[in-house]
Amino acid sequence: MRFTLALKTYNEGELIDIWLRYHTAVIGAENIIILDHSSDCEKTLKIYSQYPEVRIRKVPRTLHADELHLRHKNRKFWDEIEDGADWY
Repeated sequence: MRFTLALKTYNEGELIDIWLRYHTAVIGAENIIILDHSSDCEKTLKIYSQYPEVRIRKVPRTLHADELHLRHKNRKFWDEIEDGADWY
């Protein structure tokens, strides 16, 4: 069975490091997609750089957080999830 774990973030700092350490160990970095709402926190960006196998997709801040869930507003992200998972 193929699966993808998706998470949306914005300037999470240390919390994203803890989250990534745990989830990459459990399911593998290649099975994670982060939909980042254009973080500009240096700590967050540094942590992202430590996980090159995690797919981090930036979306503009002009897109409201709730709109990230709408396929027609974020088609590329949803297509990537569908291509990598049997269930989503």
